[in-house]
Amino acid sequence: MLVKKRVLFVVLATSLPQLATSASFDWAVRIGGASGDVTSEGIASDGAGGSLVTGEFEGTVSFGSATLSSAGSYDVFVAHMASGGIVDWVVQAGGTDEDKARAVCSDGNGGAFVAGYFYYTASFGGKTLTSSEQGGFVMHVTSAGVIDWVVQADGKCRSIAPDGSGGALVTGNFYETGSFGSTTLSRSGSSRVSDTFVMHVTSAGVVDWAVQVAGASNNYGYAIASDGGAGALVTGSFSSSVSFGETTLTSTGAAGDIQDPYVARVTSTGFDWAVQVGGAY
Repeated sequence: MLVKKRVLFVVLATSLPQLATSASFDWAVRIGGASGDVTSEGIASDGAGGSLVTGEFEGTVSFGSATLSSAGSYDVFVAHMASGGIVDWVVQAGGTDEDKARAVCSDGNGGAFVAGYFYYTASFGGKTLTSSEQGGFVMHVTSAGVIDWVVQADGKCRSIAPDGSGGALVTGNFYETGSFGSTTLSRSGSSRVSDTFVMHVTSAGVVDWAVQVAGASNNYGYAIASDGGAGALVTGSFSSSVSFGETTLTSTGAAGDIQDPYVARVTSTGFDWAVQVGGAY
């Protein structure tokens, strides 16, 4: 029987502008195990010379001196590596079904915000989330490597960014009807059509606003960044026609399944503007 195994490594290189001639690796860290499978999905600076890494693993995997074993299928991990390449803490979250991390960012205080999704039931520190099938999550891990809160969203949380004030901005996509804190969003197309969502999570782990991109065909949110003020910049893709508040974009593809990229700005009150990139296919 062929057994697939992946091993994660993290490296730090210096003098990157001269990579071809004078770059050198300061350190490299291997994460893995003889009976484990591990995949990295995101990395971010901790703001103090170290790094925050997230992904998922299955089986038994070593992170420096710590060893983790998944509860069943893939579990989420978040690890902190000091500036010298030492894994000084790692935490795991998940359940017996598949759980995936998709992105990580610094909270500005040595901790991490992590976004991803889980199936059915998953534990995050002392809190358990449940979903009828697939649910999104945003969790906060402190600088000491402790999960102090997690919030649930209906759909896939794909990207996360700090808001500059201790909270986080998140985007992804959902199907059917989704709950995002006290806000309920409903699909604008037929059954199983995906809509983009953008939400804001406070430093206390409260979803205080959420908005969606409305379209009759699939649209997705893939990446997000703070605009430096009170809003977010989001990019993703769409097909056919979609609405960003008062702005409607129509894909240039000949068929409904041809995707065009978009970039949009959003605040708690909705979308300010949206532009697309594309051409006839």
